[in-house]
Amino acid sequence: MHSGRIERIEIMQLSLVMLSTISLQKNTRYVNRELHHTKNLLSQVHLHPFMFPIWLAVQVIISIHDRKYDKLLIELDTIHILMANVTIKEASSKDIPIILELLYELGRPEPQKDFDIDNFGKLVKKYITDSDKQILVAEYDDVEIVGMVSIMFLPRLNQTTLEMYIPELIVLQKYQSQGIGEKLINSCMALAKERKCHRIRLESGNQRKKAHQFYMHLGFEQYGISFTKNVA
Repeated sequence: MHSGRIERIEIMQLSLVMLSTISLQKNTRYVNRELHHTKNLLSQVHLHPFMFPIWLAVQVIISIHDRKYDKLLIELDTIHILMANVTIKEASSKDIPIILELLYELGRPEPQKDFDIDNFGKLVKKYITDSDKQILVAEYDDVEIVGMVSIMFLPRLNQTTLEMYIPELIVLQKYQSQGIGEKLINSCMALAKERKCHRIRLESGNQRKKAHQFYMHLGFEQYGISFTKNVA
């Protein structure tokens, strides 16, 4: 009887330690697994009145995290469905208006006069038809363009192969953090291998901390500092 009481106390103490550890975790799958393990641990002993609050706490936390886990699964399913309907293709002349809108969202200069729109459109069209340049667009459900990446193939004086340079990468804000940017970059990497480029280079503004994390997540490394000087 005495040893059984000690065993129940030890289980209770272990459960408290586990609950404290679980409460500090941010990994939903880990939390979900460990909470159910704690519940099973508590079920090994007959509930004494002083253990009921612990049991109740486990039930409440399990309920909360189960709902969070279900929400996470729904979000992941939504992303999976979205990604299945996103295709990456080469841009064409009919895509020019939305390409310009995406560039404005990225912070590129907007037209000040009506003829600026025509001039910008001609520049994009020339870019598309240049053999050393390319624009890829992310098209959702074969209808809506939700992102783009521009590409330049540059010769270097000390390399026998081309360098791929990415001046612009943009995904519409409501479609960000859903894997579309990564899909565009993966298409760039496939194209760089096809063209036998020795590396891919891109730039990102100092203020774009989230973008920096995104590129490092994809295996890019920060290797230098960029300087600019306006001359106009």
